[in-house]
Amino acid sequence: MTNPAQESKNTQLQQGYKSLPFFQQAEVIYDFTYQFCSKYISKTSRTVDQMVQAARSGKQNISEGYLQKSMEGKLRENLFKKRAEYKKSLLKTITFIIFITVINVIFAPTAQAFTTDPTSLPESLQNHASVVADLPGPNERVYVLGGFNARNQASNKLYSASLNTDGTIKNPGWTTETATLPAALAFPGVTLIDPGSSSDKVLYVIGGEGGGGAGINPSNGVWKATINRSNGAVSSLTQLNSSVPQQ
Repeated sequence: MTNPAQESKNTQLQQGYKSLPFFQQAEVIYDFTYQFCSKYISKTSRTVDQMVQAARSGKQNISEGYLQKSMEGKLRENLFKKRAEYKKSLLKTITFIIFITVINVIFAPTAQAFTTDPTSLPESLQNHASVVADLPGPNERVYVLGGFNARNQASNKLYSASLNTDGTIKNPGWTTETATLPAALAFPGVTLIDPGSSSDKVLYVIGGEGGGGAGINPSNGVWKATINRSNGAVSSLTQLNSSVPQQ
């Protein structure tokens, strides 16, 4: 089925090249050549066909060239439109990328390097436990329990220190708690429970390694103590009747 719109465009193109002066002259040349050959040259001669075809090709090339030029113009117009659309889409994409990058730069958290606090533990320790208690004041306090010392012996000591609001340790630094672990332990499990703002914190020490090498002399004991909400002091640890089951 023919497209009426396309037929209309084709008609306009045909009327366009037919109005060209050199096309009109080519038509006159063709008509003159045809009449000349018919009258003065034998119809059996190949010269008739050659002359008539040459004259016909003259005006045919003009019409085809005009139509081709028009098509090229149309294609060029479409390409310009597509290029404009592509530029617009590309600009939107670049703008979006810049926007996301700026947001990330503004709101991304800044990673800070670890710093060594000038206040060190009273002794070198490894494989110890630690816990932070949020006491009223505000007065956050960090506790370090057990661990292997520099002689690779398990420790039963408890150390504590108050923290500044920026996370550094307050002067005078670490305090050796009066309370000690009931046994020298490394790798102890530690849990802190907060019953409420008006109550002392509850500290649990669970299991651990008694020393002599990894996996040697493990403990299944469970001990409990309280942390005074006023001064952060640790009470004596008492062993609970319920121990961790051993394999």
